[in-house]
Amino acid sequence: FRIINNAETSGATLDVTTDGTIKLRDSTNAADATVTAGQTTLSGPLITTPQALSGAGAINLTTGTTAFTSTGALQALTLADGVNGQIKTIVHVAAGGSGVITPTTASGYTTITVTNAGDAVTLQFLTGAGWCIVGIFGAVAA
Repeated sequence: FRIINNAETSGATLDVTTDGTIKLRDSTNAADATVTAGQTTLSGPLITTPQALSGAGAINLTTGTTAFTSTGALQALTLADGVNGQIKTIVHVAAGGSGVITPTTASGYTTITVTNAGDAVTLQFLTGAGWCIVGIFGAVAA
């Protein structure tokens, strides 16, 4: 079956084929996203809205990125356990001090400290291991 955004075929469409493949198409009929057999393919960039966090607080699990603005020294940033395979990036976007990221469950470290604007870390949560560091720039894991 085919669900069409409007009565004309010139709008965005969502196609579901008999083999279970889902295709989201734009107005040019190009497949922008395809989901099949548990794999998602995008033909453009993945654009998400980051969490804006100013000062101490909880890093959310609902966005892929947290843009952190420090407003004092050694501000406590907490990170709860995620779901298996989840990826989270934290970027220190404005330095008015520093932040100390403390995950509930970490793999090979206890804390990550960001001090300068541009310091960043990308983490991946794995069941049984916790938040693993995939990439780190400028930040210090201890």
